[in-house]
Amino acid sequence: MKRISRQFLLTLPISLLLMLLMAVTLVIATPLSANPPKTSIPTPSTTPNPPLKPIVLLTVYNPWLMVIGSDEPTFALYDNGLVIYQRKNASGDFEFASVQLTSAELKTLKAQLKIDKDLYALDADSTYYPKTDQPTNVIKLSDPVLGDKTISIYGDLYSDQDARQNAAPKRLIDLFDTLTSYTNSTAQTWLPTKFEVMLWAYDTTDAVAWPTDWPTLTDPTTVKRDSLYSLYVDIKQYDRYLSLRQKANAVRLDGKNWAFSARFPLPHELAGS
Repeated sequence: MKRISRQFLLTLPISLLLMLLMAVTLVIATPLSANPPKTSIPTPSTTPNPPLKPIVLLTVYNPWLMVIGSDEPTFALYDNGLVIYQRKNASGDFEFASVQLTSAELKTLKAQLKIDKDLYALDADSTYYPKTDQPTNVIKLSDPVLGDKTISIYGDLYSDQDARQNAAPKRLIDLFDTLTSYTNSTAQTWLPTKFEVMLWAYDTTDAVAWPTDWPTLTDPTTVKRDSLYSLYVDIKQYDRYLSLRQKANAVRLDGKNWAFSARFPLPHELAGS
């Protein structure tokens, strides 16, 4: 048996004291979110760490949206098999649903999507523009071999037969149909850990105060986009946001009045917030 040195015996009490202090610190530092309060909205999904990468992403951009370009994706397939998509709930309202696919299920879905080098060679008709103010359907693909590709198809692909026949090759329309019709019986309602509130300057006299316990323009997670700010608020506050939205068209923050709108960012969008 090795002899225990005197120096070790002297440092042992100090080591025990340090371990005790670390244990106390961990208890104190445990966030309140570890025991979230009851809320009328579902428990949010956690943002993956490290952030996931979408390998198939469909977003339909509405030209009449309050904040142009802030549309939420319709379908997202991530590299780990996570699927998040929009569906109608029992009330007839749209919501996000998510499901974690097994390796076999992911392989089957990829086969159904038929994403290969021949599809990568296809593009929409960039000259197709029969009428104004139509949605733009953007499909983003990412493959370790084929690389990244963005396909932008103009027109209402849900109901405009002319757009479905002439805006893009049939294989791209078929891919759009597969993504927009996706459903999974085991999918659960999905919410992000934070929702995004967009603020932009608005001249009005009836703005209400921005909640003092919410992030501000100088918060580390706030993102400035030209004249618009994106503030990321804990999803537990969403019911409170809806109440604010019902009674106000503008908020007052940092001595200025702001119009506001909200969206649910997906995991890859929240990675930097």
